[in-house]
Parts: sequence; C-alpha cells; structure tokens
Amino acid sequence: MMRFLLLSIFLVFSLAAEEKPLLERERFNAVFENDAFFRIDRWYSVGVDLSLLYKFNDDSFHLPFLDHKNSISYLGFGLSLEMYTPASLSDPFPQPNDRPYAGWLYGSFAFHQSNAKRLDSLELQVGVVGPSSKAQQVQAVIHDHILGDDVKGWRYQLHDELGVNLAYHHHERYPISLKKYESVFIPRIGGVLGDVRTEFDVGALYRVGVNIPKDYGQNFVMMPGLDSTIPAVDKGIERNKNHQGYYLQVQSDVRFVIRDMFLQGNTDGNSLSVNPYPLVFRLGGGIGGSYENYQLSLIYTVESKSFTQQSKIHAYASLLFTYSF
Repeated sequence: MMRFLLLSIFLVFSLAAEEKPLLERERFNAVFENDAFFRIDRWYSVGVDLSLLYKFNDDSFHLPFLDHKNSISYLGFGLSLEMYTPASLSDPFPQPNDRPYAGWLYGSFAFHQSNAKRLDSLELQVGVVGPSSKAQQVQAVIHDHILGDDVKGWRYQLHDELGVNLAYHHHERYPISLKKYESVFIPRIGGVLGDVRTEFDVGALYRVGVNIPKDYGQNFVMMPGLDSTIPAVDKGIERNKNHQGYYLQVQSDVRFVIRDMFLQGNTDGNSLSVNPYPLVFRLGGGIGGSYENYQLSLIYTVESKSFTQQSKIHAYASLLFTYSF
C-alpha cells in the first residue's frame, strides 16, 4: 500500500512537471516620464511605471474584436506614481488659476490578448490620490537634496481619495514594406471610466527602422490600458529575438476629456480646481533600439493646453526600458 501511494505521488508530480505552467514570465517594463528633460518643472511633472508581463496559458476567457484561435493571453501587474504641480513651486499660497498639487499612487492589473495583427487590453487601476500617495515626499527628496530648492505649496494638494479606473483599448498593427527598412503603423482607440479619469482617446504610432520589435509600441504612463511592449506574435509561433535593431518613431493622440481629477479636483468639490479643455492633443517623436533581450527608447512629447488657465503648451520626455525573459 505504501509503495502504491509513493508511486502515485511520483506520477502526479511527474505529470505536473510536464504540463505548461499557468503563468510564464514574458517582460519587465520600466517607464520614466519627466518634463525636466526640457529644463522645466510644472503641470505633469513626473510619471513612473514598473510592470511585469506574464504569458497566461488559459484559453477560457476572451476579449472581443480578436481572432481567438491565433491570439495569446497576457497578464500584467504594475505599480505607478504620477505627480502634478502648478507652474510656481516657490509660492506658499493657494494658486486658484493653476493646476493643484496632486499625487496618484496606484497598482494595476491588466489582461491583454494579442496576435500579429491585433491587440485588446482591459486594465483595472486602484490606488490613492492625495498625501498618502507620498508624491510630496518624492519631490522633496529631489528638490531638497539634488536641486537645492524648496517646494512650498504641497499643503494645498488634493486630499486623500480612493481612485479606481477601468480602461479598454483596441490596437491594430499594419506592417508597411519599404525597400531598405521595415516600418509599421499601429492605430488604437479606447477609453477610461473612473473617478480619477473618464475619457475617450484615439491615437497612432509609426515606426521605421531595422529589425523593429514585434510588439505594440511604447505608451504613456498616464494612459490606462496601454501597457508597453505587448508582443505581436501569433499563437504557436516562436518569438525570434533580434540580435540588434534600431528605429525612429512618431506617435500622436487626441483625448476627449470628461473627467480629470487632477484638473477638476476631488469628487466632493472641497479642493482647488481649474477648468479643463474637452480636447487635448499630443504629438511625440523619438528613437529606440534593441539588443537581444533588451530594448530602450526615448520619446519627446508636446501636449496642447489641458486647462483654460494654462499659459502655454507643455512638453516632457518618456524613457522606456524593457527586458524580455
């Protein structure tokens, strides 16, 4: 009896070892956004996103608009911080005609399904806006110990509030043949519903270069549901790791803003606020490269005025680092 039990346990573990794991590590992404690249520090000041992407070996759940026979499922887990400030950081008094101070610390869970031609993404973000985000402490470390100046207005930041966003986006990928180079055009459409953001957006990315990564491109920290570098590979096709590649990229989008807590203030109305523009445009361009398991890219982005009291357009840079397992 004991021999039979030991043999049964051995067979169970042997079969389990042969089965594919439910989750397989796919990629690690780190995105850093800052307007300091343009020697300014105002409005959308900092965005940081750290995320892990896993291949999900379960075909029981599907998103719409996709050819499920050829699609691969992925799960993404992320931790992010966004920081917003007015233009004058040395003013210790309320600034009712400028962006209020705000921090947004949140975790995200995303489900992606993609193949070589299409990607659909569903993402849930849950976190906190306000002092508990620790954005004030992060900026204080940078300004007090590195830049040597003092930021004096954080006492008037948005107060603590639970933030929940749900986002859905659809992408399509169109390779374009050129004589000497590869190129790809990736349009997208989607929206976000939540107390922090409610908006619709339409955008596109274009890349041209040599050995362009087979993915859906780099995205902004502040765009829920747009996790970076989701693979563009059909099910059953092995991913080829290019020895090295490089590319130029241009991307743009337009946002139809219904709700933006970082402009309109806390939901209870007991905070500073400004009047948002219903349409916000972005245009960015940059370079990128890949070498074996690594990818690095840099995009400089110009954004139209996002609120009526804003004196000029804004600009910032996005730096993406990716490691593929």
